[in-house]
Amino acid sequence: NFIDLIKIINNNNTKKIGLISEEIKGFAEKFDNHLRENYVNNNEKYEIVSFGEALSDVMMVKDKFELKTMKNVCELTSLSLKYFQKQMEKLIEKGRTKTHNELSNDLLKILENPKIVKSKLKNENLDVCYDPIIQSGGKYKLKPSAESNNDNLHYEYGTIIIMMGFRLRDYCSNISRTFLIDASKQQKEIYNILVTVFKKGLLMLRDNVELNKIYEKCISTIKKSKQPFLEKHFLKSCGWGIGLEFRDKNYIIKKNNKKLCKAGMIFNFQVGFENLCDKKKELKGLNLAKTYSIIIGDTVLVTDDQPEFLTKFNRKLLEYELNGDMDGNKGNDDKKNNNNNNNKKKGATDDAYLPPDDEPYRRVTRQSNRKSAQEQKRTIS
Repeated sequence: NFIDLIKIINNNNTKKIGLISEEIKGFAEKFDNHLRENYVNNNEKYEIVSFGEALSDVMMVKDKFELKTMKNVCELTSLSLKYFQKQMEKLIEKGRTKTHNELSNDLLKILENPKIVKSKLKNENLDVCYDPIIQSGGKYKLKPSAESNNDNLHYEYGTIIIMMGFRLRDYCSNISRTFLIDASKQQKEIYNILVTVFKKGLLMLRDNVELNKIYEKCISTIKKSKQPFLEKHFLKSCGWGIGLEFRDKNYIIKKNNKKLCKAGMIFNFQVGFENLCDKKKELKGLNLAKTYSIIIGDTVLVTDDQPEFLTKFNRKLLEYELNGDMDGNKGNDDKKNNNNNNNKKKGATDDAYLPPDDEPYRRVTRQSNRKSAQEQKRTIS
């Protein structure tokens, strides 16, 4: 085989042989050794170079078939996240729980039977990028290498994070969201800062923009916010190129990466804060709720203008009130705040990158508390 390859190389009159470094563990490694032992070290014409980065440049720009495939798998991933949200709300309403691992396995069942989420995709074409990651109870790792553990889902004043991504014909998708339960005022403020960071960074993700400029925009937005200390809690990257490879290492949105975005490229764009501590919950002795992280992530298509969302799920603050306002405010304050939001200038922030102001929070009550909640609602009204 090596002799045949050398003949092909000679027929093309080339001096350079490109090898993908990530694959040099099998056949490529043996071919590399063969060249070095028989040609390169004997002053022959062959020069071995890494081809991985050049291949990334070609693979990152998607054709029509690839784009359609990724849109389809992103739709499945989005539907699966909505399915998780409904299952989570049912557990809360009934005052029950499941382990993170059990919830992850429930989501994996969608791959066997996509009809669970009313998808028409065929299961034989589906796979998982990584097992769905559900985290709560103060233990968080905002990386796809994390795992859903066997701890019970914790929702008493807590924070629930989900990260998931499915494959269709080997093409990948990814989405990440955070659910806040009885959030404190500071938690709401920090989440809304993250939404702004998401928007500002995402609007930079367009044709001919360097990836490091996007990360720098996110950092500058944090520094200009009311909570500049959040910079030290910010993720080290804002996502990466995605396609046949779940994570293209040459197209990571981070400091010092001067790779250019090009129209037709697809990225997993995500922002997040890790290892935060809510002082109000700490003072109340809520040990499983005081430490938290938050993340927002979507699969997006780079265009000549604004990027296009391929995964679709609300990015606005997803908070749930089970025990009343953490800061002791009356329930009609939420209504007042919602009215203020509606009075904002049209177009100021009311666009696809900051979700609509039609759902300030979702009120989910346990069955045992439903009567008292209804009474409280009548009192407020």
